[in-house]
Formats: sequence, structure tokens, C-alpha cells
Amino acid sequence: MDLSALENDGYQVVPSVIPPEEIPALLREADRLKTVAEGDAPLDQRLRVLRSKTRSGERLVRGLQNSHHVSAIIDGLRLHPAIGCILQRILGPDIKTVLTSIFWKPAGEPASGIAYHQDAGFRTPPSAFRDLAKSYLQLAVALDAQDDRNGGLRFVTGSHTQARLFVRQEQSVLLGDAGESELRDMGLSPNKVCAVRLEPGDVVMWNAFTVHGSGPNRSLDRDRRSFTIASMRAGDCDAGIDAYVHGQLIAATETGR
Repeated sequence: MDLSALENDGYQVVPSVIPPEEIPALLREADRLKTVAEGDAPLDQRLRVLRSKTRSGERLVRGLQNSHHVSAIIDGLRLHPAIGCILQRILGPDIKTVLTSIFWKPAGEPASGIAYHQDAGFRTPPSAFRDLAKSYLQLAVALDAQDDRNGGLRFVTGSHTQARLFVRQEQSVLLGDAGESELRDMGLSPNKVCAVRLEPGDVVMWNAFTVHGSGPNRSLDRDRRSFTIASMRAGDCDAGIDAYVHGQLIAATETGR
């Protein structure tokens, strides 16, 4: 695999990682988990629901973290052989899963943007997440076709090269919309922004220091559902759970972790 785009730009699209015939089951599971996240029943304590509000003040469920602990289907996607090939090519044979997330952006929802940020800013304390510039990789799997119109990812090309954190003004990334003012507040140029286009089953991966975000879903008829995996080289991470040990996968739902 040619990794020049990841190394030079800080992100890279890998097309057709998940076969088309596997997408319908993933979409059904994503919708089922959304219903669970929106419900009032007590959730497994390892899960975290990401919420914000619509412009009219109604509660809006934006995402669900760590569903691999309770869903064999999502855990299977986390440990998909094609994803494992990518991760081990970049991180080696011993890998930990730091975090997984499902994100939902319903069609026509103006309050569904995510502010520009760097994943490195959330990996605390630093003593538990070491050498992030080289030991960390974030992957996003598109479950729907994605472009800038329905809230696809935007990356600031080359923003990872300094391996440093840029100051953000917002307290929560769920309150932003990846607009030009956010970049200027961080001292970055909007001219470096690239909005990626993905088809279902495509993967985009990026560095811990790559500045990225996404606008709201402005499409009136296209939802945007995606699944993300934050992974680290096991020797540099004291958090999360094992994904691969000596190249052998470890399923979370099989071990009950």
C-alpha cells in the first residue's frame, strides 16, 4: 500500500475496503443502535451517547461510542480482515483499540456539524498515549455515500506535519460546523481544506494531529452514517482494549470485555 498521501497530507482515502454485500447489515445495525441510544432504557456503562440540540432546542443524538462492547456486528467491523491489513501495515502486529464511534447525520439537519479539531487533543493523559504522531491512526468507514453536501469529512492538508496542537475556541466539537472562522481562530488557512468524497465501504484514515471536521448535512434526502476506529500501537498506549496481539485478532464480544 502506498502511504504517501497519509504521510504528506495527513489523511488518505482507501476505496472499497468493505465489500458492498456487507453494507446493508451494517446499516441495519447502525439504525438499531441509534434507536437504543435514543431510548430511555439504561445502557451498558461502557457506552457513551453523544448528544447536542437542534436549533429548535430538541435533543439530538449524534453518536454512540464503544458499541463494539455490545454488538458482535460492530465488533466484527472493528476487526474486519481488510481493516486489520491496513492497521497492521501502519502500526505493526500489536494494536489496541482506543475508541470506536458511530456517527449519525440525518438529512437536512442544520445542527449536525463537527468543529475542526485534532484527535490528539482528546488523548489524555499524555503519559497513557505516547508518540501520537507515529503510533496513532484513525479510520472512518463510510456506510452511506458521503460528500460535502451531506456533511462529509473536511481535512486541512498538511496540518499534521508540526505534530503540535492548535488552540480551539469551542468547548465541544459538536457545537461547530467546520467553517472558515474556526480555522482562522486556530491560525490555519481555509485554502488548505479538502472535502473528501466517499462511497459506502470506502475508508479514510488520518493522523492524530491532522485537523479535521465536517459541516452539517445540507442534503434533503441523504443520511450520513459512518463508523470510526481509533487505534494505537500497543506498546505506546495504556488505554483501550487489545485488537491484535502478535497479529492475531481479539474480539471484545467474545471475551466479554
